Amino acid sequence: MVLDYDAPDHVTFRLDINGTMSQDSSIFDSGEVRVYVGDELVASAELKTWKVL
Repeated sequence: MVLDYDAPDHVTFRLDINGTMSQDSSIFDSGEVRVYVGDELVASAELKTWKVL
């Protein structure tokens, strides 16, 4: 998934993403989010998902 936004008017930019899953699903996965300004990578973070029982 790629999300593309116009440059914010402020120094900081916050994006919250929430999701839901069915009761019988089992999700254990990982990934990475990357932030680019133009073609330059300016930040990245590793992500992990899990289900609390």
